[in-house]
Amino acid sequence: MSTTFGVQIPSTGEVIEVARRVGRGPLGIELTWTNELGELLPNNTEVIAMDNGQQGINTAGDIHFQIMKQNEFEENKINCELVNGKDSCTPFIQNGKLKSK
Repeated sequence: MSTTFGVQIPSTGEVIEVARRVGRGPLGIELTWTNELGELLPNNTEVIAMDNGQQGINTAGDIHFQIMKQNEFEENKINCELVNGKDSCTPFIQNGKLKSK
């Protein structure tokens, strides 16, 4: 399931797309900015689900946090593969952290 998130422009009421969440990736979802200005939004800026439910994403801060967790996971995975070799790093998540067997 995917969801597009936007912010409402107060003067016009128009909702501008800023991010997209799709069900994939090692964390089960992947959230990305679709508008580079989204990265500049203050954490308390309300975001609106444009084509689905909010699914726990209510503010720009929620998006910033999820993207940070995705980046942290990918960095840990790369470091694990560099140290242990790609084939010996079977990633899985425990308490939001990458672990290896």
